Amino acid sequence: MDQVVIEASVAVKWFVVDANTIWKKQLFQGLAEADAKDIFAAFRRLQIALVPAMSLLDDAYKLAITHRRSVYDALALALSLREKCPLVTADERFVNALTGSHSQVIWVGNWP
Repeated sequence: MDQVVIEASVAVKWFVVDANTIWKKQLFQGLAEADAKDIFAAFRRLQIALVPAMSLLDDAYKLAITHRRSVYDALALALSLREKCPLVTADERFVNALTGSHSQVIWVGNWP
């Protein structure tokens, strides 16, 4: 899989929660400082593209109206459709609402 859209709440969980976990492991469980630095360096090497919401707004609004979902949720869907790649989200209700119409939307618990 070359490309995937990661919904913002998933990204926050990965980077903020994991960063805090690394901090705890270094302070309280003996993770070496060099190992912690290596982990953060690996995060920085990820090729993450930030996409301006304004470039997706028209399509996202149409999707929000069509599927009766928030524009916020529809922004990620619009990007996924534009880039022709899967969308990973932690919002299981969003996934369930799109079942049958947008199979590229994947709940994070079912993502490899």
